[in-house]
Amino acid sequence: SQQLRQTGAASVTGCSGATARSARALACAVLTTNLASVGGVLDTPAQTAARVRWTFLPRGGTCTFPNGRAPVTFTTPAVCASLAPRMLGLLGWLLPRLLRRLSQLKTLIAEVAEHRDYATRAPDTVPDEIGALASVFNGMLEQIQRRDMNLEHELAERRRAEAQLAYTARHDAVTGLPNRHYFNEALAQLMEGATERGRHVALMFLDLDNFKLVNDTLGHDVGDALLAAVAARLRERLRDEDLVCRLGGDEFAVVLEHVNSNDDALEVAAK
Repeated sequence: SQQLRQTGAASVTGCSGATARSARALACAVLTTNLASVGGVLDTPAQTAARVRWTFLPRGGTCTFPNGRAPVTFTTPAVCASLAPRMLGLLGWLLPRLLRRLSQLKTLIAEVAEHRDYATRAPDTVPDEIGALASVFNGMLEQIQRRDMNLEHELAERRRAEAQLAYTARHDAVTGLPNRHYFNEALAQLMEGATERGRHVALMFLDLDNFKLVNDTLGHDVGDALLAAVAARLRERLRDEDLVCRLGGDEFAVVLEHVNSNDDALEVAAK
């Protein structure tokens, strides 16, 4: 449109001043607001050129310009003869740029669909219809990215809750030691492995004398603190590969791996 404004006087030679001004204004309006209907920017270059020529080249002394729903026809031959070549040249300069931007946007959409990289954004920020399309596409990507982030956060919270539930189901809340359920599973696996490898496993049970008296006289909080202290002491005196469990109440179980004889188990029990 800028080129047309600069050369508009020469484009309408032979017309009255009002006609010339109307022709220049209409041509600029067509190019800036109605280019899709004028040139069919989604067509191939050959189809676009044919449509442009059909629209703008004079036929029978008239020249028709699209103008929304009511096309305007000029009967002045000079307007048609001078405006049509210049408008074709301007369209020839504009259309490749518009088609290139559409092609870039199409390529970006294909890449996002293939790689699912929703952090990608279309860089087209030109304030026109194609820029508006890119802006809408960017908004859609932002919504998808936000949804994925919320979903990932929700899944992480769910996994954390499931892990916490699994830990609670297999560990004692007072001492933090594995509970009876954990003990039963672990002992079965250790016995099976020891049998296959020809090794020995030692199993010890112990309880606390007069523990009920502690609970009855000093309260359950003191009793829980005593259980936690006993569990910590057992854990300190045993090897890392040995298993200490609280079976319930004041009862504990210890599983010793890799013992060669009863004397090894008695030595550990003496601690």
